[in-house]
Amino acid sequence: MRKPRDFDAEPQALTDKAKQLKDRKLRHLESSSLRPVPTRSIPRCWRARCSPSSKRPTPRGRRAGANAARPSFSEGHAGLRTALLATAQSLRRTIAARHRHDAVRARTETRAWAVTRRERTRHLIELGGLVAKAGLIELATDDRAVLLGAFLAVADRLAGDDRERAMELCGRRGQRAFEAEGDAYEAR
Repeated sequence: MRKPRDFDAEPQALTDKAKQLKDRKLRHLESSSLRPVPTRSIPRCWRARCSPSSKRPTPRGRRAGANAARPSFSEGHAGLRTALLATAQSLRRTIAARHRHDAVRARTETRAWAVTRRERTRHLIELGGLVAKAGLIELATDDRAVLLGAFLAVADRLAGDDRERAMELCGRRGQRAFEAEGDAYEAR
């Protein structure tokens, strides 16, 4: 198990380390016979003159700090902007090609489980189409419980004693509906 981190000890350790470095520097200065002058005893105006300038004037024509970068690509790097746009467009085309390749591979999958899954999916879609052709969706107002009840009633009828007769009647009625749909399709 990991040791819990002590957040109070870290600043104290840094303070101790800074004190050690300062003491070591003082000992070094004392050994070299130079006595350090405390900073507080030097007037502020002298300290400002003696310390190196942190703000140096920048040469003409050059910007400093955050302004060093150009504000946009349009000023001097039109070629860079064009290359960036071309790269982004190429990336989009590559991603689209990869998606097309994956789709083709998914359609031509030859593993047994994938083939059976595709066949089952196609069969279920065809059965859903038959439900729509029969008009059950509109009649049941898209209520799944009503549709399931109707299917269970048909299943009970087909599983009953007069199964052969029910299959023959339903088969003839369905065949007539297919033929009527075919005639209506040819008439268009």
